[in-house]
Amino acid sequence: MAGINLQRRHAQVGKIRLGVFDPATRKADKLSTFRFSSPAEHLVLEIARLYGGQPGPWTPQGSRTPQFAVTTDASAVDVYVPKQDITSWYEMWGRGMCTRRCDGVAEQIRRTPCLCATENPAVEDDDTLRECKITTRMSLCLADIPGLGVWGLESHGWYAATELGAVTDLLRVLPEGIRLPARLMLDQRTAKRLTVIDGVEKAVTRNFAVPVVHFDVITMRELESGAGDVTAALRSHNPAAIAGQDRPAAIAATAATPPEQVILQMQVQVARATTRQELLGLWDEAQRLRIRSSELKQMMEQRAQELQKMGSPATAVDTTPAPTPEPTPEPTPEPAQPERVTVESLLADIPRAQNMAQLDQLFEQARQARINDQRVVDAWKIRRDQINQPAADSGPELDADDQYTRLLTLAGNLGWDTTTCNQNLCKHAGVEHADMATGRQIAAFIQSIQK
Repeated sequence: MAGINLQRRHAQVGKIRLGVFDPATRKADKLSTFRFSSPAEHLVLEIARLYGGQPGPWTPQGSRTPQFAVTTDASAVDVYVPKQDITSWYEMWGRGMCTRRCDGVAEQIRRTPCLCATENPAVEDDDTLRECKITTRMSLCLADIPGLGVWGLESHGWYAATELGAVTDLLRVLPEGIRLPARLMLDQRTAKRLTVIDGVEKAVTRNFAVPVVHFDVITMRELESGAGDVTAALRSHNPAAIAGQDRPAAIAATAATPPEQVILQMQVQVARATTRQELLGLWDEAQRLRIRSSELKQMMEQRAQELQKMGSPATAVDTTPAPTPEPTPEPTPEPAQPERVTVESLLADIPRAQNMAQLDQLFEQARQARINDQRVVDAWKIRRDQINQPAADSGPELDADDQYTRLLTLAGNLGWDTTTCNQNLCKHAGVEHADMATGRQIAAFIQSIQK
């Protein structure tokens, strides 16, 4: 459009949501997995096919325009991040529109000083007293969903405002038109803080989710080198995304191929890889097929180290002579592949754990499989409490936060800092983190150190 100075941008085709509005409480219930909404039904149906969930009609709060939405089973999705300024504002909404938008100093709609600070000067010392909510927005392209539009991600958390906002500085060095491959994850976090209410100290535990963008295909050194090196790095890591090249022809996997066979095929190709470019192509293919195998990743890293020690350039060929074949022509049977760890398998195995050693082993399996499902966490905590609580004790459970507050007071009298206190608690209760200790376990620890 010659003569009109407008910034070009992709159309927004939908939103990535972190919660769902509850009409009964008039508040948004937080989710442990991503929820997608869009006016386009075919996009929501495709998302449900890939990531699970039950799609259906849905009308946004304060709107009369029907849309479609699905709460998926996925807490991580592959995305592409276009060059953009990720914005964070203090906002207030009402009557279906934004009534305040402020940067903490100046209100942007009315062009006046911050209204929150004007109405309550204490806001300058305590941001939690603001009437407006921090609101962070960014745009993402879903890697495996058809269409060229972007999906809007909106968060009202402080961690998202600081962590996603920092991504803007990284995106500024991207060449125009380049989208950075990434993985969007919903990171479940826990924070324990000591608060004072009416002169009474109390430990308060908060559980919350933070959207995190992971960039696994490019390093900070490559980003700091400038736009030219970024393009070259992206072409090296993901040639198909930049140059339109075909995927590695060595992998002929389809959705109907069992994951174990795909992993086995890729392991064979990794062993045969003679250049770093081949390994990167195989890794990109594994990401596209959503193959999550720590064994495959370790094998790729070992092969990359071997190629580096050999000093092989990009076009080098492995000249290592093939091993002499065994006299017997019978093929060696392939080793049995370990069973794939899923949310369903963990939910079935956790209640059957007989002791903390078995329970911790299941926790480690979930961590290695990158499973971060709230149902698994809840089942793990329930079984942990059952194992640690004596069967004959039918008394009421003690509040963990109240017991932890007692412990902090006693620890101060003993000259312990918080780190020492938590380490001793974990050792006594047999847990990995202090947050995992139950109220009864903390009370037992207090009793032991008072003797």
